[in-house]
Amino acid sequence: MFAHPEAPMSPSDIIEKIGVTFLASALGHKNVSTVSSWKSRGSIPVQYWGDVIAAAQARDVRGITLRVLAQACGAKIAEAERVS
Repeated sequence: MFAHPEAPMSPSDIIEKIGVTFLASALGHKNVSTVSSWKSRGSIPVQYWGDVIAAAQARDVRGITLRVLAQACGAKIAEAERVS
């Protein structure tokens, strides 16, 4: 039998894994509304990707990389590296 590759994560999945409250705090937001709206929209602005990766590492959430974020958000890696 063939192993099925794990489905790619969505931006909402990434936020859920890190935690809305933890991520908002790590980004310096006083309330969670900004991060909650990202989760609802299924989008993480590219200028925050580096901070999202750092928050994931601080929370010991594995597998959140620039490539994973780019795939989740439908962006090209080169574009993400230019902004981050």
